Amino acid sequence: LVPRRPEAAALGGRSRKLVLIQRLARLEASPVALLSAYLDPARFPGIEQRELDGGSLYRTFDTVYGIELVRAESVIEAVHATDEEAAPLGVGTGAMVLRMDSVTYDRADEVVEFSKVLYRVERFRFSFESHRFDDRILHFPSPGAKGEARKR
Repeated sequence: LVPRRPEAAALGGRSRKLVLIQRLARLEASPVALLSAYLDPARFPGIEQRELDGGSLYRTFDTVYGIELVRAESVIEAVHATDEEAAPLGVGTGAMVLRMDSVTYDRADEVVEFSKVLYRVERFRFSFESHRFDDRILHFPSPGAKGEARKR
């Protein structure tokens, strides 16, 4: 459990502490992304001691807690890595990384998770398709390019 952080305010609720599940994604043994998920401990009792179902946090939400995720609102921006972010990613403090902050919702449209993913800029490429529906433009990750890691 970690103290409530400002970036996790999207979770609402009254919990003074949040569960932080942090994972490091690797490609060919090299770190490529740091994934941080902030959760309300009341909604996910014991998750901090649990093995993730097949290594997947979202599959664990579904199979263990009966929570199906249906949508997320995300923002991607370039930022400078802090000391604590740079070390696991294997980059220098202040190095540019891509940061994606997301708020994920369940079928009842309730907030389930706040996540922050930091991507090494030289290892990722994102591709999106845009579609017009009525008066709205919707953007979707392109097939086969969902944040795929680039091999070097």
